Amino acid sequence: MGFADTGNRMDPETSLWHTVARGPLSEGCDWGEVRDAEHQHNIAGALASMKLLDRAAQSCGSLDAADRLALTIARALATKPDMLPVASVHMDPVSAAALDRLAHVENVTIIVSRADTVSIPGWATGLIGLADGALCAT
Repeated sequence: MGFADTGNRMDPETSLWHTVARGPLSEGCDWGEVRDAEHQHNIAGALASMKLLDRAAQSCGSLDAADRLALTIARALATKPDMLPVASVHMDPVSAAALDRLAHVENVTIIVSRADTVSIPGWATGLIGLADGALCAT
């Protein structure tokens, strides 16, 4: 399971590639030098899924808010999770723009935690409600 940690601070000088590379590597590895072909493929795939691959060499400091959120999600996707929980309490335009990029991600169940159901993404394939600690039909 991967987590899209939206509270994560990114080094504004670090490239998008190196920022995503930090996620799937073991502690103590030189995250700037990803030599394993599988890791390279996973990093490139995650960046492509979030529409950031063409800017992989760009620094994080040049990203707008939607792209920063997309990069955070790409870090989680690079670990090839089966499930990706994303907390998005209120669907503001920035969150919506980043989460819409998840529409074509395959082989991962994406769980979006929401406080309302007003603006459910059009690509959502299911909706489960929770009220007073119990699942309910929505």
